[in-house]
Amino acid sequence: MILEEAIFLVEQRLGGSTTLSDRVKIEMTALQTQLELREPTPWFLLHQMELDFSDYGYVRLPQSFIREWDDEEPALWFDTGPVPKLSWVQAQKKYPGKTDGPPQAYDLMGDRLDFFPKVTSLQKGYLWAYVREPVVADGEENAWLREVPQLLICGAGRAIAQYVSDAAALQAFERGYAEAGAIMAMHHVARHEAQRHRIFGGL
Repeated sequence: MILEEAIFLVEQRLGGSTTLSDRVKIEMTALQTQLELREPTPWFLLHQMELDFSDYGYVRLPQSFIREWDDEEPALWFDTGPVPKLSWVQAQKKYPGKTDGPPQAYDLMGDRLDFFPKVTSLQKGYLWAYVREPVVADGEENAWLREVPQLLICGAGRAIAQYVSDAAALQAFERGYAEAGAIMAMHHVARHEAQRHRIFGGL
């Protein structure tokens, strides 16, 4: 579903007003940002991030990074296999010095991944991580509008209904938001397991 279709549905459920489109778009953007920082992080934000680094011994993570894959399995992989996560102190003590090969451990420090021993040659690894979805642009859709459109539609509609003091629309949007949230939670559990088998069965 593209942005304009989602805005149209909100406006129609508010009585056909066509003067609120800009506000609806702002509310959808704000809601998406809020949802991406709330647990559980939905399955469609999980991506395989390719990491390239040279002689710095760390990788700076993009601003879109939310958090690592949080299953019991490792999140960081190289061609030689998974790399365990240790605390910085543990990793520094256990794996001091430098290496030309893949690291033996890593730690997440703020907005970067530190590797131990320090990597001195170009490596390529993969981090399974949750990543923020780009804000939807005019004429386009993003993962939120593709996978759970009613969540954004009803969430934005709820805020607009409060703004225009439409009690009936507010009640309908709240009901729709709760239903959409329950459906997303149900699919999240199923897709989480499906992705786990796909990720760790394919590497």
